[in-house]
Amino acid sequence: MTTYEIDNRAYAEDDAELPAALKRAHGGDLRPFCLCRPFSAKLPMVIEHRTTNVQNGNGQDTQGHDLYILRRMPGRGHEHAPACKHYEAPEGLSGRTKHLGSAIRTDDDGAHHTLRLSFPLSHKEKATPMDEAVKAGEPSKPRKRLTRLSLLGFLHHVLETAELHKMHKGLHGKRSWNVMRGRILETMRAQATSRYRDLAAFTFAPRIFSIEHKDELFRDWRAIERKAGAEKRLILLFAELKDINAGQITFKHLPQRSFALKPDVQKPFLDALERITGLMTGPRGAGHVIACAVVSVGEGDTLSIIDIALTATTSHWIPFGSMAEYRLLVACDDHGRGYFKSLDYGQDNYGKTNAIAALLLTDTGDSGTAVFLIDEQPTDAQALAMKAIEDKGIPIWRCDIAEGRPALPPRRSRTGPTEAGVPGGTVP
Repeated sequence: MTTYEIDNRAYAEDDAELPAALKRAHGGDLRPFCLCRPFSAKLPMVIEHRTTNVQNGNGQDTQGHDLYILRRMPGRGHEHAPACKHYEAPEGLSGRTKHLGSAIRTDDDGAHHTLRLSFPLSHKEKATPMDEAVKAGEPSKPRKRLTRLSLLGFLHHVLETAELHKMHKGLHGKRSWNVMRGRILETMRAQATSRYRDLAAFTFAPRIFSIEHKDELFRDWRAIERKAGAEKRLILLFAELKDINAGQITFKHLPQRSFALKPDVQKPFLDALERITGLMTGPRGAGHVIACAVVSVGEGDTLSIIDIALTATTSHWIPFGSMAEYRLLVACDDHGRGYFKSLDYGQDNYGKTNAIAALLLTDTGDSGTAVFLIDEQPTDAQALAMKAIEDKGIPIWRCDIAEGRPALPPRRSRTGPTEAGVPGGTVP
């Protein structure tokens, strides 16, 4: 839980006296601080003041409530502790940084996002390039590149925003599809595009199937089918892949319906499925295959998939894209390590060496440790990512991509080492 300091007094984020303290600080021009790194410098914060309007019995707006919200200082999200709610991964630790300000526009603390997407959300829209040139205001100025999220990038964005890329020993065995579903749906309530502010209204993630509730589950799906069909919208479906047979896809917990792949989607889907099937045959087998699909409701309630993205996950529902990443995650889980899995937002083809860190260990001190998977020598892209991370004061740990059992750096508390380290580990 995050703790703040205001006028030399500490307040937990759930302290009942915090709102009044923020009001006094805002009126008295006092600077609040975040204490997420108690053995480092206090981090200054900003107080945002909002007034909510309410309606009286006549439907007229009246003076509402004053809200005082703590925001991190712009450009300083990486200085917060990884476990802090105000933390933001710097360049080199997440594919998100490439899209911030372009494909992803966010408020200061990332609570709400306005997205630019390469895939359509309605029958009126068409797919657009992920990277497009836009003319500047004057011909003499250089052309600016704007990005859009691919469907895989969008899936990564949702998983990271929902904090489903995080793991520690206390979460082992506690994450289920119902947990995934709840986090995804909650996250979608804060996602929008410039045209559509209601993405959550056309998002579906099935509840865990049971015989007792099968009729209720089917009614839920039929309701969104009818709504999408009536408004010419497309459905964003998050589900666990079950099977494909004769071009028809079925998803777990949604057995009553099958989905046809559009012809231009079949080959990319089968290629992705073949790659992921290879990953699922690891030494312990992976856990799940999560799909994000754009679904069209046609005449006679026929269902077609016009785009689909897949990601393999471990048994703890952490996404991975190569066997080297899988072995690293297994090593972390076996040793009860805390980490954030880095997601590349579709920047690289999974199975190749990523240009970003594989993950950030969160139990190695205030800043954590960025872990890179290296094939003999870092690639040029990895070297740039390492420099960007080191410039932010975050230590680097290199793992040989060929190692069957990756070595890990030792745990460190906020005051110093707490263990001798994992046998075989060496600091490069």
